[in-house]
Amino acid sequence: MKGLNAFLLTRNVLLKLGHRASLLGLACLIGAFAQAQGAGSSLFPQSLPIPPVLKPTSVTGGTVNYDLTAHTGLTSFFQDHATPTYGYNGMSYLGPTIRLRRGRRARITLHNSLPADGPVPVPMSMNGTALDHPGAPNGTSLHLHGLVVASEADTTPSDCCMPLLPSQSRASAVFAPDQPSATLWYHPHPYMDTGRQVYMGLGGLLLVEDPADARFKLPHAYGVDDLPIIVQDRRFGSDRSLLFRDRKEDEEGMLGNRILVNGVIAPHADVAATRIRLRLVNASNARAYLFAFRDGRSFDQIATDGGLLPAPLKVEEVMIPPAGRAEIVVDLSHDAGKALHLVSNGFQAPAGRSSLSLPNGANFPVMEFRVGPPKTSPRLPLRFANWPVPDESRATVARTFDLEKGGDEDAAGGDDTINGKRFDNTRIDERVKAGAWEVWTVINHSREIAHPFHVHGIQFRVLKRNSGPLAPNDQGWKDTVNVLPRETVRLLLHFNKQAGVYMYHCHNLEHEDMGMMGTYVVEP
Repeated sequence: MKGLNAFLLTRNVLLKLGHRASLLGLACLIGAFAQAQGAGSSLFPQSLPIPPVLKPTSVTGGTVNYDLTAHTGLTSFFQDHATPTYGYNGMSYLGPTIRLRRGRRARITLHNSLPADGPVPVPMSMNGTALDHPGAPNGTSLHLHGLVVASEADTTPSDCCMPLLPSQSRASAVFAPDQPSATLWYHPHPYMDTGRQVYMGLGGLLLVEDPADARFKLPHAYGVDDLPIIVQDRRFGSDRSLLFRDRKEDEEGMLGNRILVNGVIAPHADVAATRIRLRLVNASNARAYLFAFRDGRSFDQIATDGGLLPAPLKVEEVMIPPAGRAEIVVDLSHDAGKALHLVSNGFQAPAGRSSLSLPNGANFPVMEFRVGPPKTSPRLPLRFANWPVPDESRATVARTFDLEKGGDEDAAGGDDTINGKRFDNTRIDERVKAGAWEVWTVINHSREIAHPFHVHGIQFRVLKRNSGPLAPNDQGWKDTVNVLPRETVRLLLHFNKQAGVYMYHCHNLEHEDMGMMGTYVVEP
């Protein structure tokens, strides 16, 4: 029972589950995990795949050029049948890791090799009415999530509504990243079809690397002691196809009942008995994760969305909302020969949707680490940087963003608006002066739905939550912050490196596709 106890659902979650089948399904998952602990960890038979690093196609005039091609594929999530999926650059699911050096010019050209006969992206809506006009089948785009660049080098509102059509190519503007080392990611961003395309597999890791950070001697051997951990949940049909928005409840955000890491269900990673660095990326459409280890061990969180924290923080768990990231360092130096398990701990969340999904807030295994012989590694430094304490007195402008205000607050999901409006790429919602400091107050009026609020083109600081103190993953630089039901979160933003028109939106991808987005322009 020792392995089982760590995966019992919390009482609060159990009370919210209204379907007997959900309880039976979770009990089977928990029981199988507990049994596997005494059977050589047979629940984790596949090795963790490491996405390859994307090689430049050329270097011209000091600019590094990359090509990224979106296409269809077949992925063997199960041994008995291959699943139709999407991927990039020959990968049937997900894409290669793009590594950018701080200060070095780069350009990314996107090629759309998706079939032109894909489904027409007409979203469902909370109130049963269609939204706007149908989009282009398999039109896609590329969002460099978390990158601080001019909007013309990323996805603009126009790109969102007029995506790259199949058989077309589009080169980004040349850009030179000027931000700290960070774990970012990339994914498509076509209006009304982002959720489906990400769900089918389009996405990948984007690393910004500052050579000056080598002095910290962090684990940095990619795929060896520096591991990308891209976590997603997916739901499959009896024919092993991916099920996407086949139920009314999916309008509130897609939840799956299988957990993927780097595109594999419940994998294991072989690592040395040393310090390892895990780059945790929540690439799920709507699920949040409370990452921890089954044995309750502590670890050091060293970075949030936008880069290193001022100093390592000793924690036992880290909450990451959809699109959020965290970097942690785990000391395995005394664990040679052991099997350790990364899990998502249970937490109080909105009620479960139906028997077909693993409820948001459930606890479950994610992956296994099989620890080999010892290997020495440097200790973590006491500090990384002296980030100034956020000073909101520098702000000269205050803005408020009301999420779902004025909708049917008694119905789950409300009306998917920000400040009473749905997305319109021809409308500028906010005008910002270049160089300005601003405080944005984000208010979630929903009684049941959390909204991960993401701002394009900037990294901000979280000032305050009205629900309680800031968590470790609220510290440092952020581009996505979870706003819980009936919660107010205040953010400090400095628009010193932005130019052009950007978007802000809920990063529950189903909410985004139904228009829970706005635009802002940074003007001279």
